[in-house]
Amino acid sequence: MKIASIAAVALVGIAIAVYTWFAAHPIAPLPPVKQTREVTVVVDRVRRVSANEADFSIRITNGTANPVYFLGVDYRKMQRIISKKDDPSLQPALFGVLLEQKTALEDWHVIAPCPDVPPPDVISMNSGDSQLIESGITNPIEALCKKRDLEFSGSFRIAAEYFASEEEANSVLKSYDQGVESASRPVRTVSEPFEIPPDGGTGSQPSNRP
Repeated sequence: MKIASIAAVALVGIAIAVYTWFAAHPIAPLPPVKQTREVTVVVDRVRRVSANEADFSIRITNGTANPVYFLGVDYRKMQRIISKKDDPSLQPALFGVLLEQKTALEDWHVIAPCPDVPPPDVISMNSGDSQLIESGITNPIEALCKKRDLEFSGSFRIAAEYFASEEEANSVLKSYDQGVESASRPVRTVSEPFEIPPDGGTGSQPSNRP
């Protein structure tokens, strides 16, 4: 028998042996990849404008499979009422997007904003949609806040409050009108902690923690 024929017979034998082994020992399928499906808050940029002012670029994304609902002001609806025209470039103002600072006791305290008027609208954010929010803070903080003196040192984060259903959000608006407390409670999601850079500096926060 030629060497080539011997090699071919050997390869066929190996193939049969491998097939027989795998047939007797099936490989378990890999577990499915866990998908992160949540509402996320990411601070894309933090900029120190001056000694007493900083601004932020905040991105809120609905990574869930369903719409979520924020309280806020629907400027597009206002524009339609005033001018009978629709301006797609107008973004809603989302209430419940809060700047928080870590205290010496290792808890988080809301710094701003401090609204004195309840929001008039329910704002929906569809699955997969994002909204970019340009915001800022000055020292001293607006007069409506109880604490007006702000230290730019330490850890900060952005919190966002939303509702899983339109009915829950509307019940909160209704409770504002009636002057009573609503049984509905918002879901909270927060950004990764970040620091405000020194005067003239710029920073960013690349990731998110639910």
